[in-house]
Amino acid sequence: MQKHKNCFRNNYFKIASKVLAGLILSLITLEITLRTTGFLYILRREYYNRISLQKKADFTLLALGESTTEIGGESAWPNQLEQILSKRLPKKKFTVINKGKSGTNSFEILSALEKNLDIYKPDIVITMMGINDGAASNLKIYDETFSVNVRKPPYENHLPFYIDDLRIFKVFNLIRVLIKQRLKTAVFPFYNYAFAVEQDDNYYVGLGSQFQIQGKYEDAGKQYLKALQINPNNYKANIGLGDYYISQTIDSYGAHHTGNQIMEEKAENMYRKAIKIDPDNPLAYLKLGIQMHDTEKYLESENLLFKKIQLDKNDIEAHLELARTYSDEGSFNKSEEILKDLLPKHPDNKLVYDTLERMYRREGFESKADEVYQKVLGMNPALISNFRKLKQIILARGIKLVAVQYPTRKVEVLKNIVGTDNTIFVDNEKIFKDALNTGRYEDYFTDRFGGDFGHATQKGNFLLASNIADTLIKELFKN
Repeated sequence: MQKHKNCFRNNYFKIASKVLAGLILSLITLEITLRTTGFLYILRREYYNRISLQKKADFTLLALGESTTEIGGESAWPNQLEQILSKRLPKKKFTVINKGKSGTNSFEILSALEKNLDIYKPDIVITMMGINDGAASNLKIYDETFSVNVRKPPYENHLPFYIDDLRIFKVFNLIRVLIKQRLKTAVFPFYNYAFAVEQDDNYYVGLGSQFQIQGKYEDAGKQYLKALQINPNNYKANIGLGDYYISQTIDSYGAHHTGNQIMEEKAENMYRKAIKIDPDNPLAYLKLGIQMHDTEKYLESENLLFKKIQLDKNDIEAHLELARTYSDEGSFNKSEEILKDLLPKHPDNKLVYDTLERMYRREGFESKADEVYQKVLGMNPALISNFRKLKQIILARGIKLVAVQYPTRKVEVLKNIVGTDNTIFVDNEKIFKDALNTGRYEDYFTDRFGGDFGHATQKGNFLLASNIADTLIKELFKN
């Protein structure tokens, strides 16, 4: 009998060992796959950067920033800057490396700085950064030994650095966040649709919602259509299909365009139908209100957003959207009143400050905008700390630092952040304001994500690159 027990125990441990080994192997495979995918994603851009390095340039310039630096391909301002400098100073050879990254912030740029300096060995570093830091609620302060997160989740403070850096950890953490979001705003409890049959319309709504979270709008749209075939009066399916139609009117920059009238009308019909199905549910009023704003039907947008606020008085998004609608309509005082009313109620919400600052800049109230921006900086000192640390590292290597202010913005604000010593500044306020006074906004920018500026067109990037080139030639290459 004892012999059989020992045999069973040995078999159990063998099976458990195999299962554990299989799990570890699967995790390793997943980690390798995730890292390979990320590598392939940046391979194309890095390929062009490597080609630039092989040109045996007299001067190598490294451009750091966010999407305003990265986006544009051959028309991005770093690429045009290289062409302009080479044309204007034909006796010198220039290479400009574009290391802009969409959605990044000062901490991430600073974290990769030493590596980029080692790889590219630039003579000059050009920065245009900070726009994504202003409204960031979780921006990290960079330190050489380890990074401190201002509002880091408690469990992360106890993790070894090598675990925090694993791709699978980041994926599992993302899944955790998504599950948490779904529990808060779930279409229906997971256990209801996990075992649902094909004729359950909510099953397809659940699938559509998951695809939508992943940005797979085509797949999401198909699932919402299946749900509506089963139940045409499914509220969330109508909303979801409306969202799908709206997704077909958004370009690669995330900017909304009203040229696709058919999709606009389909989305509008879905949202209106949802309101008829459940007139006491506030979601469709917000969706349709935003769409009416985007199509410049301001009065109807206001009425819909008012209804949304009546049904849900604590919804910040509806208040901010109403403020933006008033601003675009030309009712500045109403817009300012809404935002100022939100500030004491939400003193730690940087998005409210950010919206107010952008509105002031758009209206030309620069002193008020600067005052609001200084409050944002006070709420988030990480930007100043990170920028000055970046400056310290660059100057310690004997590299020139050129800090570029965003189009239409005051360079004095940037100087207060960076510090004026040993730094060359590029002022883009007057040159862009003059251009916008004599030309169309659409000629220079594809959107208004910055309030008074956006992602630049080819023409806008050329103006930006030309102004940077003028400053470089004047300050560094005048002989």
